[in-house]
Amino acid sequence: MEIIFSFFKSLNHETWIAVYAAILSTALTLREIYLKRARIDTSYFFTAEYGTHDVITIYNMSEKSIAISNFEFFYSKYKILSSRKYLSTGREQDHINFSIGSHSTFDWEIDEQYKFKLPSNKNLYLRMKVMGKRCYLVKCVYAPSRWWSLH
Repeated sequence: MEIIFSFFKSLNHETWIAVYAAILSTALTLREIYLKRARIDTSYFFTAEYGTHDVITIYNMSEKSIAISNFEFFYSKYKILSSRKYLSTGREQDHINFSIGSHSTFDWEIDEQYKFKLPSNKNLYLRMKVMGKRCYLVKCVYAPSRWWSLH
């Protein structure tokens, strides 16, 4: 332990300034990468009323637009490590490719014949492929008991 203290005592002021600058630069770079990541939020409007579409809204919270090449809905108890039941919204056969501008929204309307009812203990998730990212982005849309479920 004394060797470590003696090493730090032997450093001059210029070295301490260089170490401080390197740590600060790394922290600011990591912060910038964190702030520029793709971030979304979702909201929903579900109704049992005949003739009215259910709507799931995707909001892009990031500073740049994002391009989506594929997305799907599933329900499950948890986001990971549980069985998933995928839902049909009527447009699976179409190639879906769209972009959402910075701080903009996209509404996904679900037609009458594709409306679904979730089991009481399951959460509804949106799984989408953001172009330029390796992994799929999974976001909870609806959770009947959000305070205890793992999202």
